[in-house]
Amino acid sequence: MRSMPDMVSTRIQGRRGGPAWIFLSIGIVVFLALAVAATIVGWNEHRKSDWPVTHGEVVDVVERVSTSRDSDGHRRTRTTWAPVVTFNVDGTEYTFTSKVSYGNPPQIGSTVEVRHNPDDPHDADLAGGLVWVVFMLGGMAVLFLAAFGGTGLVLLRHQRRNVSTPGQDRTAPQDWGRSKAEPDGPIDPAEPR
Repeated sequence: MRSMPDMVSTRIQGRRGGPAWIFLSIGIVVFLALAVAATIVGWNEHRKSDWPVTHGEVVDVVERVSTSRDSDGHRRTRTTWAPVVTFNVDGTEYTFTSKVSYGNPPQIGSTVEVRHNPDDPHDADLAGGLVWVVFMLGGMAVLFLAAFGGTGLVLLRHQRRNVSTPGQDRTAPQDWGRSKAEPDGPIDPAEPR
């Protein structure tokens, strides 16, 4: 039967798995969320792949400003620009503001490719505008799983190595450099080894 200190020691060591499971859970949950987001964006882009492509002209640029706070609490402002594009379908002119923003303002008057819904040309955007988002979300999903999931697995493995068996005292120092064949007393130089 296990003594009370052994049972307490095992319970405390069992709780050390908490951070490992937290890291592993975060990695899996974020991976799944990003994978679902990438799948939705990819499916929408795939659905639009059959839509006709025409040429449009950038007639204006909309400035989009987003603010966020970094880990130190400093406010960060980021400015991007979305093109306003005009294109013609069967003699009718349509205008839309792209869902995709760029770090540099697009040049007014430049020609761009537009993909539009054949049943409703009001539903249009730049051709291939969000394909990169699928790869970005997929890459982020893999990175989160590798970073958090990998850390969780390493912590779990480390924890399993350090969990003591019942009755084993883990507080005693280890004799890492000593061989079991070496005697505990002084060595006689005349004695053959």
